[in-house]
Amino acid sequence: MHHAALTQWRRNQGWPETLHFTEIGADNTRHLALLNQLAQRRGGLLFLGHAIPSRGMVNYALVDLFIQLVVDSLKRARDLNCLSTARAVTVYKEASPGFDKIHLANVHQYLTEQLAREFPDSDYLYVRGVYPIRKGLEPMLECADLIAGAMQRRACYRGPHPKDVLAEAVMNITGFEDAKDPGAVFNAYLA
Repeated sequence: MHHAALTQWRRNQGWPETLHFTEIGADNTRHLALLNQLAQRRGGLLFLGHAIPSRGMVNYALVDLFIQLVVDSLKRARDLNCLSTARAVTVYKEASPGFDKIHLANVHQYLTEQLAREFPDSDYLYVRGVYPIRKGLEPMLECADLIAGAMQRRACYRGPHPKDVLAEAVMNITGFEDAKDPGAVFNAYLA
């Protein structure tokens, strides 16, 4: 429902380019408009983030991170009483041809195994698939890019730049700073 509404809104804007956090300049109205749409649907969304330091080869860490994000999201949904019947889990991730060719099958296999451990009732949750999608005009991937960029910006910089303004807006929408917020979980793993 939320994805369909965001997709329709995004289509109606007529913006041909993909929105990226790195491309925010003095005019960040499009990015803020997307965040405003996300904020309007906030009550039906779960924001989950993990921050880990990384250097060099990160592909195996990304496999683990994808699995951890899905498992933590499902646990949070269960804790909020949103998982009461059997559910097919479908994961969409931003396409990355090299990573996907090498690791996507492993993500599917390891996620299936981890869900069996975390949710032992095998009829409760199962993995329907893990699918790469091109970012393009996909609003959920654009939102994920804005959120990830904002988290990195807040960790490394703070100032009057438009990216900092957008980073504060992301924090307000996601609720990552409010530990009591039931719709948001953010964990930072520091080296």
